[in-house]
Amino acid sequence: MQRPVSFLIKVLGLGLVFLFMITVMGTSATPLASAIPPGQVSADPPVVVYLPITMVNYAPPPPPSSFELIDIALQEGKIDTETALEYKAFVVFDDERLPAAYQASDVGGEAGLFMLEVVEAYPTLSAEAQAVLEPFFIPPYQEGSFMAQSGHSRVATAPADWAYIEAAGGLARVWYLKANPELQRKAGVVAVALTSDIWPKETTLMGLTPIPDDAGVQNVVLYDHQRASWTGAFVPWGNGDGSMVPKTCSQTVSTIYIRQSLPDTSGIRGNGKLGLIEVAAHEFMHALQFSFPLAVDPCMEYDWLGEATATWAEDFVYPDHDSEHKTALWYLNKHIPVINKRTGGRDYGEYLLVYYYTHKYNDPDAVRRTWVSAGSMDSLMSFINLGAMSSDQIASLWNENPFGTFFKDQDEMNDGVSTNINTTLKTTGFKEYVMVDDLYPGSLRVYHYTVDPSVRTITFLNGLTTKIEQGPYNGLPDDTVFNQTEVPYDDMRGANVVVMLKYEGLDEAYTWYTPARLDICQDWLTQRVSEILVFMTNQDMTDRERMLQATGGYSRILVSSVPCMKVTGTATKTFKWANVTETLSASGLEYQYIIYDSLTPDLRFANLISPDILMILIGGSVTWNIGGTDSDGCTYSGSDSFTITKDNSSMLKLQYQLLPGSRRFLGYEGNAGPDYGEYVTTTVKCPGIDPQIFTDPVGYFFMPDGETPVGSDGTVSGIRIIDNGGGNTTTFEWNLTPSMLP
Repeated sequence: MQRPVSFLIKVLGLGLVFLFMITVMGTSATPLASAIPPGQVSADPPVVVYLPITMVNYAPPPPPSSFELIDIALQEGKIDTETALEYKAFVVFDDERLPAAYQASDVGGEAGLFMLEVVEAYPTLSAEAQAVLEPFFIPPYQEGSFMAQSGHSRVATAPADWAYIEAAGGLARVWYLKANPELQRKAGVVAVALTSDIWPKETTLMGLTPIPDDAGVQNVVLYDHQRASWTGAFVPWGNGDGSMVPKTCSQTVSTIYIRQSLPDTSGIRGNGKLGLIEVAAHEFMHALQFSFPLAVDPCMEYDWLGEATATWAEDFVYPDHDSEHKTALWYLNKHIPVINKRTGGRDYGEYLLVYYYTHKYNDPDAVRRTWVSAGSMDSLMSFINLGAMSSDQIASLWNENPFGTFFKDQDEMNDGVSTNINTTLKTTGFKEYVMVDDLYPGSLRVYHYTVDPSVRTITFLNGLTTKIEQGPYNGLPDDTVFNQTEVPYDDMRGANVVVMLKYEGLDEAYTWYTPARLDICQDWLTQRVSEILVFMTNQDMTDRERMLQATGGYSRILVSSVPCMKVTGTATKTFKWANVTETLSASGLEYQYIIYDSLTPDLRFANLISPDILMILIGGSVTWNIGGTDSDGCTYSGSDSFTITKDNSSMLKLQYQLLPGSRRFLGYEGNAGPDYGEYVTTTVKCPGIDPQIFTDPVGYFFMPDGETPVGSDGTVSGIRIIDNGGGNTTTFEWNLTPSMLP
């Protein structure tokens, strides 16, 4: 029940239930930002890392723990199942009846799990085995308790050694060893807290009181013990700061145990520290939870929800003590598993989800409704009362500017959720960033990106609500793109994707809720993005075994260096035949995104550049010149100049989403000439013939082949030579550089 415990185990038998807890240490793996699933490609060259060869001195494996030694003996037939259960109880309770052959230096990380075996086996145990195990479940102030026996490292106590202080108007008793005046004082501290704060606040909220014992009270015991001979802490009924031991698993009497060595309180802004009264608030909420009827497997099903709401209760009773803050990272660093998985105490840290919902909507009663719902549905469905991983709920976990600081602002809690990928988007042409989106109910994946100046276009593709497949572009088999089709509802059920963008110039990030696709032009300063944050979760609580996953390719971000708002520069066409050269040179060219003049700030949220980037020629100057003498002795001459205006209809189309391997990958196409209706005059003087004057349209000075790619720096430059036969050639050269627009 009380942290740092990672799971509860309850033992049924003879009408008694025992609760054990054990801390589980774990590690988490973060996927590599550059990881690309099979079949997915990146245009940027691979990075090769050479690692030094190092000689390592490998330490021998640790010796078996006590639990492992018992399991080995059971497998080898040296002991039977009942004896194994008894020996494991002796291990946890430091009982000298444990044979020396099983006394290892370590109890075993799985020490609490053996109680699951007891739960399953207890009805079939012999009377002798039940008699051995029963004393471990009896409170020390009652006859027959384990603590009244000798044979363990703690001095035996009898019921007469214990006294209590009444609390909550006689509805609760706080027990302590009466020979210790300091424990009597501490019991008084807990009794006052129960009377003045914990009992009235929590019972009013939950709408009921704990189920009393035969004396009509809720019992609280101050007790702890440190194992003298083995490593680790020895605290019966849990190795944390407190625990609540129910007699059965639902609507039952319970006894609360609190570590007596704790200080009285964490104090104001205790920064995650715990005291007696904060633990009492936590464990008392458990006692109330066990007063509700529970519909499904009450021994284990609701444990995670119990810890989340009991940790939340610490703040509910003592909002300025912050004792709950210690658990936040237990969830924030372990948010991938299904929501009811209790690895590493993450269920304690899930109080954050409860806190957000109850404070955001000023609805603490949602906690009571959750436990009322538990009488007719499982824990995951009951969690719907508390938000069930809503979009705002998961986004709040970032807790850093510019994406919101809910917990900092509300509760001075500074921790934020860890990321599965935290990297910078950058490219030398085109690059993919894949996001794995396999999600069990309530599991969460978080991806954070900053944006390098090399990136000019950004595309987000949602692989949960759309099926992403490679396919032809506009029916052209030589060009491929990622096509998206809508996924049937049953395949995307529960998909919740939150994309938060920090637009430069806006103080707060903008949030997109489950977008199918986003296209961003970094060259438009109004739309320019500096950070991207993506949350993915599965809100479907109806089937805990169902993994939500992409039906096609994973979700991903595509970036390119293709300019998307403006390019400027020069272009020239040179036509040569028979020693005659005609040149059409353009300078000061300005290509601008086709609807730039109509853009308004609210359009920063639109997918403007999809599916292609279209630019129109709006300015520049052109000079034309012809000169030379052909093989017949005819001399050609002429020159002129023109100004390009916004009436020019020349277009430039740039491809930013074609995939590597496409014929026109990162290509562009179009043509350009002076404004419509412009003509040039050529004078031709041939021997023996009067001069002739010809008037012709100017023609094009820019005509790329559509296959020359944009440069790694976004430049649009190249050369195209057309062989006209007979030694005649037409050469197009161009050099356009990208620029930004406000």
